[in-house]
Amino acid sequence: MKGKAYFFNLIMLVFALVVVQWGLSSFAFRIDLTADQRFTLSPQTKATLEKVKSPIEVDVLLGGDLPPTYRRLRTEMEQLSRSIHAENDFIHFNIVDPFAEEEDPSALVEQLYAMGLTPEIEVDENDPARSQSLFVPWMILNQNKQSVKVSLLKKNLGDLPEERVQQSIQNLEYSFMEGLFQLQQDKDKSIAVMGSHDGSSDIEISNFLQGLLPFYRLAKFDLKAFPDAPEKTLENLQRFDLVFWSNPKEELTEEEKFIFDQYTVNGGNSLLLFDAVTLSKDSLFNFGGKAVAYPAKDLFAEFLFPAGLRVSTDLLTDLYAAPIVLAQGDRQDTQYRPFPWSYYPLPEAENGLIGAGTGPLQFRFASTIDTLYRKGLTKTVLVQSSNRSKVKKTPRLVSLEEATTPVKPSTFSEGPFVLGVMVEGEFQSRYKNRISPIKGIEKQKQGKAKMIVISDGNFAESQLDKGQPLELGYDKWTNNFYSNKSFLTQCVHYLMGNDDLLALKQKEIRLAFLDPQRLIEKANTIRYSAVCIPLVLLIGLAGAFHRYRKKYF
Repeated sequence: MKGKAYFFNLIMLVFALVVVQWGLSSFAFRIDLTADQRFTLSPQTKATLEKVKSPIEVDVLLGGDLPPTYRRLRTEMEQLSRSIHAENDFIHFNIVDPFAEEEDPSALVEQLYAMGLTPEIEVDENDPARSQSLFVPWMILNQNKQSVKVSLLKKNLGDLPEERVQQSIQNLEYSFMEGLFQLQQDKDKSIAVMGSHDGSSDIEISNFLQGLLPFYRLAKFDLKAFPDAPEKTLENLQRFDLVFWSNPKEELTEEEKFIFDQYTVNGGNSLLLFDAVTLSKDSLFNFGGKAVAYPAKDLFAEFLFPAGLRVSTDLLTDLYAAPIVLAQGDRQDTQYRPFPWSYYPLPEAENGLIGAGTGPLQFRFASTIDTLYRKGLTKTVLVQSSNRSKVKKTPRLVSLEEATTPVKPSTFSEGPFVLGVMVEGEFQSRYKNRISPIKGIEKQKQGKAKMIVISDGNFAESQLDKGQPLELGYDKWTNNFYSNKSFLTQCVHYLMGNDDLLALKQKEIRLAFLDPQRLIEKANTIRYSAVCIPLVLLIGLAGAFHRYRKKYF
């Protein structure tokens, strides 16, 4: 009887499990038990996904035999794709290996480069043969004959592979939403790129501007276009949502100051990058290795001081600085060596809505910014130097010999200093109680706007190689990569009111990685445990089942 009852109970248990499984399969639910809610989409993402009403095919080029470090990235991408598809089944993901059926990998690599899909090479340092793995960390979103490519790998200066993967995983949701934002963007907002007043050349800032093209309409603007009709210049400028001004050197006329003033108090936002100190880099790097730094023309003082800002005519130096490469020796004995160059500080953006997810930024001959209280205006420090920094007054002689001269760390103790700041709120016109220099224009006395000021005119300029611009932030002399482009792009997104996109950058995901050194030290213990523990458990379960069977049968 006991045997029959046992089999009956077993059949009922199996039947109950089948019924429960069938019931659960009729509706889907997910419970995220992770501390950082890794598998839960943010409210901003869910709200955006609800607006997708037509199919989107997403090709993720992370299939195949990835390096061990980056398999975690693919796993997290698979989890994210399931979460997004569960939220909106219009979006389909295909995780593929671009090299799977390719007979000529080298030809495919050339095609990928031509398409802007730069492959990555990972070298296994523990492999005696130093084997190399080639993979393509990119995602392509396709909708209605339109395609957007998004890089899945986020790189910062000095990152270890584990740190690079950590940051890339943390930005996966943002990367997808950035691509989706480009697909859904109507480009109804526009940016005026100032091309007058001897600013940065088109080729120097082209890489940064190309990164903005998928999001916004860009147009070059010249304040001097209508010298006899300044009112027309103001009318044209007010059609833009943002003014981007990089490294102007020529002083503004009174009419041009009035135009920019009225643009601001009428709600126009601005991103200003300029130098407060003049220094001939040709003299410093190409000729005698020396140049005189002296105060530059005060281009924006009349706008910034009423807003509670003043860019000092000094040079910031910092112990935490980028290197420069200098030649040492004569003729065939010449060697090129990197030296820390305190005039190239490497601050990190403050961890806010704009600075989240960015790495070190490279400044070159930057000045400090003083902030003052102004009623109705809010100031947010975006970038500041380290505690181990100091300022040098100008005029002064700057020499490359300073890079090879030992420094006293104890003298770098004046910081931190502000290098980038944002002002938002109610701006007051400097012509509020003054006569307008342009007749026939009804003066606006105050208005809400946003302004970001960075005290380095070269901050958005790319290095050139054979006449072509390199990626903004890449230093061809040291092969280092800095986050200038990412930071500036996030500045533009904020000034354009795309706060929801930036909020995704603040999502933190903490991953646990194995310690390679401990793995080597405990290799034998891990091997024996992996073999013996399952066998012991299996023998124990077999013995327990044998006793149970003997007892009842």
